[in-house]
Amino acid sequence: MQTTAAMPTVEPSVGSRTVLIVDDVEESRDLLMWQLERDSQLHVIGQAADGQEAVARAAELQPDLVVLDLNMPRRDGLTTIPQLYNVAPRTRVVVLTSYNSQEALHAAADLGAVKCLLKGMRRADLLSALHRALGLAD
Repeated sequence: MQTTAAMPTVEPSVGSRTVLIVDDVEESRDLLMWQLERDSQLHVIGQAADGQEAVARAAELQPDLVVLDLNMPRRDGLTTIPQLYNVAPRTRVVVLTSYNSQEALHAAADLGAVKCLLKGMRRADLLSALHRALGLAD
């Protein structure tokens, strides 16, 4: 089992929204964290390497937003979405994946993902989409 390291304790700025990043590729998690931490409205409070860990972390942390990959070992993103809402009902889930299957993206939306995004998009577009998912002004 791949586990993620504990996040350093950093206080979020006033009014920022908390984010949990879920991706089985450590480099992808680290890059996304780097991108999000440069936005004063978003504060990364945790990471998870698979769906099972994501559900446990979401139950513990109650993030405002979970950014979730679909293709992961042990528990994939589609299986994870409803479980996230069970343990953290106020959380919003945004899928960020390289898995470009319209069927999977529609299934994610049907399960409650508020946005489905493809990896590789420009940082400004990603941040704008995450802000909209959270109801924040750009």
